Amino acid sequence: MFIEKTEQSESQRHALFSIQGRVHAILTSMRTAQPDEPVWFRVLKTWDGTVRLGTRYLDPSYTPETGRLSIGLDSHGSPTKHDRAVLRLLNTLITKTTAAPQCTVLVRQAVEHAESMGVRVDLTCDDFREFGLLASQYYTAAGCGGTHHDRRRASFEELLGRHVDDATAMVKAAYPDLHISLRKWDLIGGAGTYDVHPENETLVIYYDDVSKKVVLPEPRLASVQQMDGVENHCFMLPDDGMCLGAPRVVHPDRDQWDALIGKLVTDVNDTLKFRYPHAVVETSPITYKIPPIRRLDRIRVSFDPETARVVAITVG
Repeated sequence: MFIEKTEQSESQRHALFSIQGRVHAILTSMRTAQPDEPVWFRVLKTWDGTVRLGTRYLDPSYTPETGRLSIGLDSHGSPTKHDRAVLRLLNTLITKTTAAPQCTVLVRQAVEHAESMGVRVDLTCDDFREFGLLASQYYTAAGCGGTHHDRRRASFEELLGRHVDDATAMVKAAYPDLHISLRKWDLIGGAGTYDVHPENETLVIYYDDVSKKVVLPEPRLASVQQMDGVENHCFMLPDDGMCLGAPRVVHPDRDQWDALIGKLVTDVNDTLKFRYPHAVVETSPITYKIPPIRRLDRIRVSFDPETARVVAITVG
């Protein structure tokens, strides 16, 4: 549950006031630019006009019934993340006020308008997926398109056995925005220590307190769906019984996946199911909002609903 904080530092107070003003200015400008679109009037009327301090870092929360909007910031007011906070708040206001599929069109218009007003489109690949922006120019520009894009991985099995400090440094070097939650192996099953950060932006690493080595379960995003049983943990289970994990970034099949981009979604779906009989293959249009919950045995195929051609293939 999202609980708002009442104590604020001076930096947080100034940051919230600035972010609040920018969100309001964008919505007001959108209402002027599109006077016949009732959504902008409805959002401005429903929202109470204030951005409050939340507990989850850069994770917005909005309750239309009360008009209360909030987002978490660090003690310094997250000075380098204001653009990301503005866009996440803006997108949340729209999606919580408008029914799909119209909301994805309005979100894209709002992001483009915000950019024209000086807001840098500082969003992650997960943001573009969650807000249904796979078809936008921003998704490709951020390196999120195709099968070789720098999309955040869901698990890091290669860190097993490494010293926890080395493992942490490796993850931070590759994904500086990723929050790392270190937990001793005997706390498995206990309460999470990452609840101040969004689960899809938190990597949980279990380690042995004596040797300081990373141990099972393999380091993974806190948002990864838990699965029970050997087959559910296997991306493929060949005839010889060997259990293979989800394809890695350097997986040889990725070159074959690139050849599937632009093909008919029905053909791609059949091909992947044939190659990976124990994987879960899910297809969805590029305007569909993909929730940030992942599985290690799932391939997502995103396609253009107008052409039925595949745009992106990802694992998770």
